[in-house]
Order: sequence, then C-alpha cells, then structure tokens
Amino acid sequence: MTRSLTIKELWPVLELGLMLRVFALLVGLWVDSNPDFLRYTDIDYDVFSRSGRLLYQGLSPYDQGTFRYPPLLALLMVPNEVIWSGFGKVVFCLADLAMVPAIHGLTDSGAGAVSRSWHFSDGRFCSFLWAVNPLSIVICSRGSCDSLTNCLLLWTLYSIKQASRKKSSLLGAGLALGLLVHFRLYPIIYVPAFLFHLTDRHTYNTIQLVTFFASAAMSFTYFTAFSAMCDERFLQEGLLYHVYRRDHRHNFSAYFYSTYLTASADSQACDTDNDSSWSWGGFALSLPLAPFVLQATLLLLIAVRLAREHLYLALLLSTMTFVAYNKVITTQYFTWYACLVPLVLPPFLQRERGLSSSWQLKAVAASFTAWIVTAAVWLWRAYVLEMRAVSTFLTIHYASLAFHVAHVVLVAALYKAYVDGVRWRPQPERGWR
Repeated sequence: MTRSLTIKELWPVLELGLMLRVFALLVGLWVDSNPDFLRYTDIDYDVFSRSGRLLYQGLSPYDQGTFRYPPLLALLMVPNEVIWSGFGKVVFCLADLAMVPAIHGLTDSGAGAVSRSWHFSDGRFCSFLWAVNPLSIVICSRGSCDSLTNCLLLWTLYSIKQASRKKSSLLGAGLALGLLVHFRLYPIIYVPAFLFHLTDRHTYNTIQLVTFFASAAMSFTYFTAFSAMCDERFLQEGLLYHVYRRDHRHNFSAYFYSTYLTASADSQACDTDNDSSWSWGGFALSLPLAPFVLQATLLLLIAVRLAREHLYLALLLSTMTFVAYNKVITTQYFTWYACLVPLVLPPFLQRERGLSSSWQLKAVAASFTAWIVTAAVWLWRAYVLEMRAVSTFLTIHYASLAFHVAHVVLVAALYKAYVDGVRWRPQPERGWR
C-alpha cells in the first residue's frame, strides 16, 4: 500500500529543486543583461508578457496577432506589468516544482530497489529525478508555460489514483481535465486512454466513469464559453488555429521541409487563373490535416492495448507518438512526455523483476542514445542556419527524418521492455504500474 503523501519527507528534494530553479532564473537574468550572449528568455515569453500588458490596458490579448492561448494565460501574466516582468517565470517554475509531490504520490510504494542502498523509496527517487531534471528547469525558467499543463495533468492523475483507492468521486479529476484541454488543446489525446482505463470494472464503477467525463465536458465548455464571451477571437486563435496550423519555420518535425516548400503554394494558387479542381494550393491546405488521421489511429491502438492495466505507459507512449508524428515539434514539446517518464520507472528500478539486465532495457538505452544524438545533430544544423546564416534546410530535413525514426524506435523499445517485463507478474494495484 502506498504511504500517505507528506511534504515533510519530500522537503529536502523540494528545497534542492527550488534552489536549482532560482539559480536558473538568476542565470537567465544575467545572460539577458549581457548583449554579447544569446538571449536566454524564450520568445514565447515575450508574447505572454505582451498579452498581459494588453489585458492590463483594457485591450484584447489577441490584438498582437501571435497569441494562441486562452485569455486565462494572459490574466496570469498581468502581474508582469504590476509587480515584476519575471513574475510569469516564477509561476512557471513553481508549477514545475509542484510536480515533485505529485510524482511522489503516483510512484511511491513504500520501498523499492534503490531504497536498499540510497535510503530512497521509489517515489522519492522518481520525484528527485524530476526535481533535478535539467530539461524542465531550463524550459520553465526561460518562460515556457508548458509546466502549467504538465502540473495539472499529474495532479489529475493523482486525483484519479486517490479516487480508485477510496472509491470516491472523480468530479475533481474531471474538472481538472476539462481545464487542461481548454488551456492546451493537445491533452485531448488522453481521452481514449482514460476511457479504456476507467471502464475497468475491477477498479471503477459506472458512476465514477460518468462523473469523470461529464465533469470534464462541463469544465471544458464553461471555460471555453467564458473565453469566447471575453473575446470571440479565442475560438479562432486559441483553438482552431492548432488544427490547421502550418509552420514553415524549421523545427524537429518530419513534416517541416514539405511545409516549408509549400508555404506559398496556396497564395500562388490564388494568384493564378486556374479552373482545375485540383491545385497545389488545395493540396497544401489539406496537408496539415493528414497527420491527425495517423495520430488518431495510433493513439486508439495504444489506448486499446495498454490503458486498462498500464495507464501511465499508455499516456507516455500516446504523448510520444503524438509528438513524433506532429506537424510541428519544438523543444518544449519534449516536456509533455518527460513529466510522465518518472511514472513508469519503478518496474525498471526493482531488480527482482529481471529488467535491469534484460536485452529489452539495453534496447531502450540504445534507442534513447540515438534520440539524443539525432536531436543534437538537428540542433547543430539549426545553429548554423540561425547564427551563421548558412542555408542548411536540406540537412535539417535529413536530421528531422533521422530524429523521427529514433523517436518511433524509442516508443517501440519502451513498449517492448515495459510490457514484457511486467506482463508475467500480477500488479498490486491494477492500472497504476
């Protein structure tokens, strides 16, 4: 049985995580104050800050033309004008740190393999890994708002886990999921996994299932309707934009180069007098919808195969698959699934299951290494393009394709290692390992 979640036993981990994030914020201030260095603050943070400034002035955050989020985020950025321009970064770092106790509560089983030598339980070890995670620390301290959605997702999972134990209502978890989807549209990919998991009659009942999805729908509808009443442009800029988005700027996506080559195809089609029913412009406009078909199919297969007994793994692989086949991929997207990695670690940490010396684990390590190498190659070619003004679009395209292959292979390796490693052993709590 999992021990109750206490802040006291996590305090050293939280202190360490807080110090690292404060240090990153201070480094960012120093770097930004030095004109000889590359700017540390994310360009998106400037967009967030301008949205808060516009809202503070009584205007719409969508007046700047580049704000693709709900008005709620602009409201959170208002203190940037009133208190301090770095207030939003502090909020994002605190949200990132708030994931530490959530990870502890989701993974702690009292004791694990690491506790025998390090005096750590599985939960403390996994939460420690997130507290010192350099990727999340850099991303949130640069001003990315993804820590807010990641934090909300983990606490939604914690609420579901508590409800499964106490046989209590899933109202709070459903309301949180609705807000999560409203804030960032991509978490809608988790709906199939939640649906198949909650239909497990050994753990949940019909009332819990209906309550969860009904409250999620009501929460999403309420926040969306409220945002639309505040500014009708929200539906276009904050929601629908992400469906037909076409970003021709270089990014990790395997679709980037084709989007770059067809960026002006639709405008050229409008300029030419062509009576044909087919045109490059029409093809270019339909291209952004193509990845959704493949993504939806793969997400459904993952949910059907894994969600009932391995919810954490289903969510992790769903996110990784969605990102791998997405038409736009930036570094922030990696935190979407990085926050779920600690949740699937306990089986790998328990040596009595035989995973630590298996070939499956070696395959995961090799796949992850390939992921790191291909990402590093992509970043190098992107640096040459941006900083040295050398045209490297073609080599970036090749690096994107290699990164995509490594990404997909890593998904397959994780699936094989995890499922083969835990399939033979009955789980102490169905659905939560």
